[in-house]
Amino acid sequence: MTVFDQPFETGSEKWPIVSDRYHLLWAMPCPFASRAKIALDLLGLDAVISVGEADPINEDVWSFSHYPDGKEPTLQVTNLKDVYSFKHPEMEGPWTIPVLIDKESGEVVRQQSAEIVRDFTTAFRSFHSPKAPDLYPEALRDSIDKANTELPNRLNRALFGIGGAKIQKEYDDKSRQFFEELSTLNEHFAKNTYYHGDPLTETDIFIYVILVRFDQVYAQLFQANAHQLSDFPHLWDYLRHLYQIPAFKKNTNFNRIKAGAFLGKHGRPRLYHPVVPAGPSQEAWEQETKRTHS
Repeated sequence: MTVFDQPFETGSEKWPIVSDRYHLLWAMPCPFASRAKIALDLLGLDAVISVGEADPINEDVWSFSHYPDGKEPTLQVTNLKDVYSFKHPEMEGPWTIPVLIDKESGEVVRQQSAEIVRDFTTAFRSFHSPKAPDLYPEALRDSIDKANTELPNRLNRALFGIGGAKIQKEYDDKSRQFFEELSTLNEHFAKNTYYHGDPLTETDIFIYVILVRFDQVYAQLFQANAHQLSDFPHLWDYLRHLYQIPAFKKNTNFNRIKAGAFLGKHGRPRLYHPVVPAGPSQEAWEQETKRTHS
């Protein structure tokens, strides 16, 4: 646990669980930030936790230049460094997003996406909307905890291993590992609506934010192009089903995700020119799925 990851506790005087006290900063291109924003909207917590969004293109540090005066309206800061430095001027980075801030003191409360999501599902349960799903049901908590750690780690390790490969064998090995993971997920979703069966859970958010970016970003940026998502029909149906849930769809703007990936500081070293690819088509995400929305 870091100074920026202090748990919410019932009755806490420092971090009381109350309405309109906390502010979430996120950025559309960042899959980790998207975890927190999707969870917040699914649970209806946008009514009690305010939100600010960073620019899609991260040149050096996440900034807020798209706002009229170049400042994030609630916190009145120009970039993410200002958020962290307000209470910790000696800090030299990294200036990571998402971040949950106490609006009264200006302090960073949380900076780890998994912890923010868990706070939203548990600590802020009393503020969930009446129709909010239970993203962390008690009977599945051990399974969710395990999957939330293992699945993203395996997917990201193989995927970013493809992008970081220096020799052909390394590329081939990581490519095989990644698409084997997708094949396993495809078989799983042939029999399950969501990862843990019938209920939508945190784990589904964690899977979605990685794989929704695959065809649009990673397949091109990392040359991970042996397959497309549509080559895994059950997984593809599952991902489209999630996309068509409003809280997922409103937080998935492919054009902004691609701009952040191809024009930001992480994409530039891989590219000869600051150009965002035109494809692939995004229309297929709107196609009807075999799964039923509750």
